[in-house]
Amino acid sequence: MTPETLSRIFAGRSRPGFEVVVRLTHAAGESVAWVLGEGPCVLSYEQRELLRRAAATIRKVTGDV
Repeated sequence: MTPETLSRIFAGRSRPGFEVVVRLTHAAGESVAWVLGEGPCVLSYEQRELLRRAAATIRKVTGDV
């Protein structure tokens, strides 16, 4: 991601997709749950895989690939 892209996001001139938000959040050493103000979430491996598949389907349907 370029510095210009980051600048536009932080200035509110660009609306990043969910994947970008996740990448930025993880790069900052935080969880998406923290950004959303939610407590920690403990999922099993199977639950995480199901959630990943659901997220991929949502991204495909909404065109946010």
